[in-house]
Amino acid sequence: MQSVPEQVTKSFEGLRKEYGGRIILKSIRGMFLVFERRPKRLLDEGIYSTPYSYIARITESGLVVPARHRKIGKKEIEAILEKNGNRGQVLASPEETALNVDEHDIKIIESLSSDGRMSAKSVGEQIGTKTTAAFHRLSKLERKYGIVRVVELNMEKFGYSKYILLAKFLNSRPDIKTVKEALSGISEIQFACMTIGRYDMLMFIYARDSDSAAFILNKIAISTELRKYDLELNLTPFFMSFGLEPVNPDFIDSENMRKNVWARKRGVPKPLPNQITSREYEFLKVIVRDGGAKFADIDKLTGMGAGTSRHIYERLEAKGIIKRTSIALRGLDFKYNSVILTLLINGAKMSASRKEMLKDIIEDTGEVANKYSMVVDMTSPYGILRIMPVFRNGEAEKEVDRLNELVEGAQSESMTISDVVKGEINYRRIRAELSKQYEALNNMRTETKK
Repeated sequence: MQSVPEQVTKSFEGLRKEYGGRIILKSIRGMFLVFERRPKRLLDEGIYSTPYSYIARITESGLVVPARHRKIGKKEIEAILEKNGNRGQVLASPEETALNVDEHDIKIIESLSSDGRMSAKSVGEQIGTKTTAAFHRLSKLERKYGIVRVVELNMEKFGYSKYILLAKFLNSRPDIKTVKEALSGISEIQFACMTIGRYDMLMFIYARDSDSAAFILNKIAISTELRKYDLELNLTPFFMSFGLEPVNPDFIDSENMRKNVWARKRGVPKPLPNQITSREYEFLKVIVRDGGAKFADIDKLTGMGAGTSRHIYERLEAKGIIKRTSIALRGLDFKYNSVILTLLINGAKMSASRKEMLKDIIEDTGEVANKYSMVVDMTSPYGILRIMPVFRNGEAEKEVDRLNELVEGAQSESMTISDVVKGEINYRRIRAELSKQYEALNNMRTETKK
């Protein structure tokens, strides 16, 4: 660890008196972060998947900045600062500051969400500053929100269909380690998490057809790790209506995906519509793992000629395989993720509420990320599934109540994501105008005028 400033040490000691020996101080990327050890009993039971929980950051002046998911109150912080001679340096609570996001920062994140390869010069033009100032502002945002570049793919171009798997354990619930082992060898699973509520597990899966999907379902059900558990499985196709689809890099590198690589042979003189060349495949493997990789670096890494990677990117974009390079806010600070299920009760009534549902999806809450990270339509159970980052206590419950009032012919309920088992949830802030919902609302207005 780098040398710890005196004021940081004092503030940390003040926190340790409150938390006992359960906390540790770590220096990560020049920041002093405080973590709390989780109880071994709860780790063994699989309630948590990691032994430490982030609780606060301490600035070099000794200021304690609580994580949003921790209830470190003003009085507690004031007591610590007063002991250290820093009285008065108290931040507002996360609930009070959550909406105080700089408008230029919002504009930058929106721009990067639609074009993750945007240059600092273009960013400067967007917010009306010089390139140097824009570069520093962009670098600060990247550190603050853990911004990574992500390539948004259309896997349907390769002949894959998308499925949601909702699972319920009927006797007892396995720990996280057991679930990870059961799912580790199934590359078709793009994202999987444990949930608390109507269901215990949620997964997003790619399969070539319904038979392949059923095979994956059976593979999960009879896996050695889950064999002793009574398990109710619900597999349904889904349509992604909003958000960034999760694509696991391991899937791109799997034998399943390699079947889409064209090999020259008699009767197949060029790639079929759902095939790519070996060079395109090598490029895709790199860019999926690092969406911000420079084309020149990919050329060197893959041994291709100068300029080849840029040409391949543009070609895959023209084919519709690459939708865009976007971003994911991997360092977004929130309490937890809520899964909101809106299940159909009366189709005619729900259809009449379509306009309200479209507006709800693209509603601007003032946060740095979109209200929902994902919104999908599914058929069994029939309805809509939303994944929402929750920033304040009671926010998910309020949203469910609001949806039940807003949408007729449907019943909404929430589940809590307790642990991510595989893959990532991608948070970003895409402009409403770029969404299908915005386009649909405009079409509805046009039809009304007619």
